[in-house]
Amino acid sequence: LGRNHIHVALTLCNIARLKHLMNDLEEAIRLYVQALQIVSLSEGNCQFAASVLNMIGNIHLELELPDEAALIFERARAISTSDASREHTPNDNEDSILNLVYGSIYANPPAAAAA
Repeated sequence: LGRNHIHVALTLCNIARLKHLMNDLEEAIRLYVQALQIVSLSEGNCQFAASVLNMIGNIHLELELPDEAALIFERARAISTSDASREHTPNDNEDSILNLVYGSIYANPPAAAAA
């Protein structure tokens, strides 16, 4: 399948969910972001990306980062309801799904927020 196949992204999400349940939130976010990187490379996976963003948003809520969570949830909603989600191409990725996620993670890393 190759490391950028959508099934790899799905497996990463499953492992991320396990890490989330084990309260390893930093690792869960890292794995979800890795899955988003794969999703952003292929066409027609905007709904998958929105679902992953929702999971990342939930973790931000658990980390008591509601402002970051709200931004992530809003991006997920925009992706889910836009016409672009049906006509997605890798190059017009809503100003890059990953920019929003990376910005919120690196502006407030989970370890710093939990300390």
